[in-house]
Amino acid sequence: MPSARNPQDEPLSPAVSGPRFWRSMGVFALKALVASLLLYWLATSGRLDFSHFRDIPLSPHTAFLVTAGVGAVWVGILLLGLRLRLMVHAVGIELSLSRACSLTAIGLFSGSILPGVVGGDVVKVVYLYRGEGARHRTLATVAVVWDRAVGLFSLFLLGSLVLVAGWPTEHLPFRSPVLFIAPAVVLLIAAVVVVLGKGRLFGNFCEGRWGALLSPRLRKAVAAGDDFARRPRLLAKCIGLSLVNHALVCSTFLIAAKLLGGIDVPPVQQFMLNPLAMVINVVPITPGGVGVTESAFSYLYEAAGCALGASIGILGRSIQYLAYVVVGFPALTFRRFRTGVSDRD
Repeated sequence: MPSARNPQDEPLSPAVSGPRFWRSMGVFALKALVASLLLYWLATSGRLDFSHFRDIPLSPHTAFLVTAGVGAVWVGILLLGLRLRLMVHAVGIELSLSRACSLTAIGLFSGSILPGVVGGDVVKVVYLYRGEGARHRTLATVAVVWDRAVGLFSLFLLGSLVLVAGWPTEHLPFRSPVLFIAPAVVLLIAAVVVVLGKGRLFGNFCEGRWGALLSPRLRKAVAAGDDFARRPRLLAKCIGLSLVNHALVCSTFLIAAKLLGGIDVPPVQQFMLNPLAMVINVVPITPGGVGVTESAFSYLYEAAGCALGASIGILGRSIQYLAYVVVGFPALTFRRFRTGVSDRD
C-alpha cells in the first residue's frame, strides 16, 4: 500500500473545559498526591536513597549499559507492534507493521508521559477509530483489549516459567506464598480461556434469551471476544512475542542493578521478582504506577535480601521511559504512517 499521511489522524485535543475535564484532572491530582506520599514514605523510611543515583559514574560503560537497555526496549516495541498487528488482523483490520509499531510507541509514550489522563490503550483505540478501524470500531476496541490481556497474562507467565526453572535448583529469592501469585493467575486465566474457547460461553449467552437484552454493538463485541478465545494458534504466537518483550523489559532492571554497583540477587531470581513488581504498574492507583511500583520492588527485593529494590525500580523504569520518549514523541508529533483500511467486517 502507498505510504501516505493518514488524514484521519488528527491531533488528540481533549476539551479543556466542562465537568468531565475537571473531574479527570481532580482524579489525576489525587493519584499524583498518593504517588508523592508513597515516594516520600520510601525516602524517609530509607528504602529509597537518591544518593545511589549520584554515585553512578559518568563513563562509557554507563553509556553502553543505558544504550543497551534502550535498545532492548525498542526491540520490544517492534514485537508489541507485531502482536498488535496480529490482533487487529484477526478481526478484519489490516494494519502495516510500521503503522502498528507507531501506534504502539504512541501508546507507550502517552501512558508514561500523560498517565491518569490519557491511557496508552485509549490512545491506540482512538487512532484506530480515526484510521484503519474507522469502519470496525467495536472490533478495534476488542482487539486492543485482548492485546492488553495477552500482555498481562504473559507477564505472569514469565514469572511462573522462571519460578518453575528455579525451583528444582533452589534458586528461589525467598520462600513466600507471594511467589505463587503468578502461577495461580496463569492457571486461572488459562482455565477461563479454555472454557470460553470450547464451551463458547460468550457466544451461547448472546444467542440465548439474555442476548436480546444486549445492544447490537455489545453482542458484536462479545462475539469477537469469543472468537479470540477459539484461536489458540493466534494466542500462542502473541504470547510468545509478549514473553520475549517482557524478558527484554526485565533486562532493564538487571542493567539498573548493574549501574547501582551490582547486587547479591542472582539474575534468575531477579527475573522472578521483576514480573511481579511490573504487573503492579497497571493498577490505576497512581499515575503510571509511580510510587506503587517502587514500593513493590522495595518489598520483593528486601525479602530477597537487597535494600536497593526501590532504586532499581526507578532506574529501570527511567531507562524504559527514555526509550518511549525517543520513539513515541516523534511518532505522536508527525503521525505519518502507512495506512490501509479493510473492507471486511
